Amino acid sequence: MTDALATVEQQHALAPSVPESKYALVRDTYAKGATPQEFELFVSVCNRLRLDPFARQIYAVKRWNSDLRREEMTPQVSIDGMRLTAERSGKYLGQSAPEWCGADGVWKDVWLSAEPPMAARVGVHRRNFATPIVAVALYSEYVQTKKDGAPTKFWKTMPANQLAKCAESLALRKAFPNELSGVYSDAEMGQADAERPQVNAEAKPKNAPKQEERKSSPPPAAAAGPAFAASFPDANYTGKPLSMAPIEILEDYRVWLTALLKDESRQRLHKKAQQSLDEAVAEVERRIEQQSKPDAIADAMQKQIDNRETDNKFDDEGSYLDATS
Repeated sequence: MTDALATVEQQHALAPSVPESKYALVRDTYAKGATPQEFELFVSVCNRLRLDPFARQIYAVKRWNSDLRREEMTPQVSIDGMRLTAERSGKYLGQSAPEWCGADGVWKDVWLSAEPPMAARVGVHRRNFATPIVAVALYSEYVQTKKDGAPTKFWKTMPANQLAKCAESLALRKAFPNELSGVYSDAEMGQADAERPQVNAEAKPKNAPKQEERKSSPPPAAAAGPAFAASFPDANYTGKPLSMAPIEILEDYRVWLTALLKDESRQRLHKKAQQSLDEAVAEVERRIEQQSKPDAIADAMQKQIDNRETDNKFDDEGSYLDATS
């Protein structure tokens, strides 16, 4: 009887946290605005960690990616979700109470100052480890700020609590790397962005001469036609003509305008945003029409490919495949 009960409990523990019958509910409630690929990623993370979005153990949060110049969905785990994941390993033995310190470096078990602490530390105990895994989080490295540099709401009103959660999350990841690698709590998402690999980053020799960053070259200022809105996040294109921007920038602009139109708190901007969106769509359609015009050189190259020997073939993406493989 005991063995049978254990088997049932094990099967329940391994069951997906998001059953397929609840996909629509999760997508419409907890992953609003996620693309099909982003939603699939979110569900896979939920099932891998066995965390339940209905219990608010994990969230799908849209965050601005400055590398990609667009919003992207990021799975974000609550501190309770991280504790549950550690407990399921069977090796979690609790933790020591958080401590904080100021500029004097004196650790205190309660923070009563009106000023935020400069650091917090938490120790996590794991079975078969002689000493606890202690992690220290610095306020200067983890505080999340708004565009004007001021701390965000929770970091302004509860800095000690937020910093303690960062230290605990860091300690849990260090103690349980197999279970929590790459998993971040809401309080430390700013640090998660900082640790994200740079897109298309190239290794450079230490003594290499400095070169101009190849982000997105701003177009010439003078040109006729519709222009980007002054509030567009990419400063290289604010107020510049649509006709001079690459098509991928136009797509970023379209996504940004669409999100603006869905923001009910900014209805006074909707009329102008809709006009800008129509202009951006028209410009993209014009580009696509240009690209679809006959190209004599491309046609000649395609004929050469079509005339290759019959024992050579290509896959759907145009990559060569040996017939003997």
